[in-house]
Amino acid sequence: MSTWPAPLSFKSPKDLRAAAAAEGVALCDLAWTDIRGRLRHVGVVPEGLPDRGPLTLAGLDLTLDLSCVIRDPFAAQGTYKILCHGPGPDARAALAAHGAEAQAGATLRFTLAEPGAATESSVPPFAESPADAYADIRGEVVTVLRAMGVPAAWHHHAGGGPGAGVVGIEPAPLLRAADGAVLGRYALANVAASYGKRVCVHAVTFALPSPAPAAGPALAAVLHPCPTAYRAELPPPSEASGACNPYLVLLALTATRAQEGPPPASLPEALAALTASTLLPQDLTTAYAQAVAQGLGEG
Repeated sequence: MSTWPAPLSFKSPKDLRAAAAAEGVALCDLAWTDIRGRLRHVGVVPEGLPDRGPLTLAGLDLTLDLSCVIRDPFAAQGTYKILCHGPGPDARAALAAHGAEAQAGATLRFTLAEPGAATESSVPPFAESPADAYADIRGEVVTVLRAMGVPAAWHHHAGGGPGAGVVGIEPAPLLRAADGAVLGRYALANVAASYGKRVCVHAVTFALPSPAPAAGPALAAVLHPCPTAYRAELPPPSEASGACNPYLVLLALTATRAQEGPPPASLPEALAALTASTLLPQDLTTAYAQAVAQGLGEG
C-alpha cells in the first residue's frame, strides 16, 4: 500500500520561498476545486504568499495546504502547484478536519480520442498492442502521477472504443485519495493534450474497505469489485445529478459506511447522507444544496 504525502512539504511559506529560489521556481499555482469538483487556479509569485493566514486575491480567500506541494510537470515556467482549501463552501477543508483513519483507492475510467473523431466499439478489455493503441499514453499518465506524488499503480484498456482506458490509484488516506483523483484528471487532460488527443473522464470510482473486510490486500477492493467494499462513482461534471466533488463524495462515503447504508449515487444523496451525520457543518451542507439547486458550477 502506497503512502503519501506529496513529494514536497513545507513548514511555512518562508521555507517554500527559500526552496523556490534555490530551484528556480518562478510561480506558485494555487489550485482548488469548485462545487462540482473541477480544478480552478490562480498564479502567484512566491513572494506574494502570506506568512500566515489565507491569501486574499481577486475576491478569493484561499488557505494553502503546504503539505501538498507539487512541482508541476506541465508548466512551462518553474511552478509549484499548491492544493488549497477554496473559497465558499469547501469540502476539502471539511475532509481534512475530519481526520478519518480509513483509506480509499480510486479508479479513473476515460476515453482518449482525436479531436472530432468518431469512436468504434471493437476492442476487447485488456487488449494488447497494436489493438491497444493508447497504452503509452496511459503509461505516461501513471508515471507522471507517481512523480507528482500520486500513487498511481496500474492501467489497462477498458474495452469498447480504441481509446477506452482505466488508470488505478492505490489506497491512500481519504484527503490524499481525493487529491489524487483531482490531480489524476489534471494529468490525464494534460498528457492527452501533449499527444494531440482529447480525453473524457466518464467516472471516478472510490472504494473503501467495509467495516468487516474480507481477508486479503486492501487493493483487491479496487481491482476486483466485491461486496466488502463501499463504492461510489462520480459521473462527469456535465451531469447535474452527479456527485462529482471527490472530497464531498468521500465524506458521504464515510458517513454511509458508518451507518451501514448504501453508497451515494448522486450529489443529492451525498448531501442527504452528510445532513444526517456530523461530518460536514450544516451551513456548508446547506450552501452546497443551494448552489446545486441554482445550477452553480455548471459549464
